[in-house]
Amino acid sequence: MSYDLRFFTPRPGVDVHDIVGNEDGEGPAQGKRNPVAEANKRKLADALIAHDARLELFKPDFAAIANLHKMRVDEAHERFRHLELNATASGIQITLTDDSASLTIPYWHKGDDARRVLEQAWGLIEIVCRETNYEVFDGQLDRVIDVNAFDDVLRSYAGTTQRMEALIGRAPKKPWWKFW
Repeated sequence: MSYDLRFFTPRPGVDVHDIVGNEDGEGPAQGKRNPVAEANKRKLADALIAHDARLELFKPDFAAIANLHKMRVDEAHERFRHLELNATASGIQITLTDDSASLTIPYWHKGDDARRVLEQAWGLIEIVCRETNYEVFDGQLDRVIDVNAFDDVLRSYAGTTQRMEALIGRAPKKPWWKFW
């Protein structure tokens, strides 16, 4: 489970829920690679890595993807074209598609650590918005957010982390060998 933020291009007269609800960032893309979109994703990835050197660009195994989806390797390369950036220590993951992006933060962090990781994410959010003119939708708050929403996002993240910890803490403990 993770705290998920969606980056999108607003469209006049279109409800934000209709925009972010129809985007699927990691599945197969339709159509041919667009060289301009590819260059824009790469430029954004480079800007994010320059801002935060803890980010690493994931290198997909297109042969394995092709095998899994029963397609040729060149088709897998063509269709699975999102870029994924990961910050291993914090668990932050950014996915860049041709016309949107997402940022996720796992619910591992508590207290000061939660604030620190959200501050790390906030710097990345600012880079994405500046470089793309995207807006940010927070599905947990069910609204578009801006730079002034940090405290609201932190409260939402921390509250969910506490609820999860309480639920996990109440789960009955079973011996490792019992599967039922």
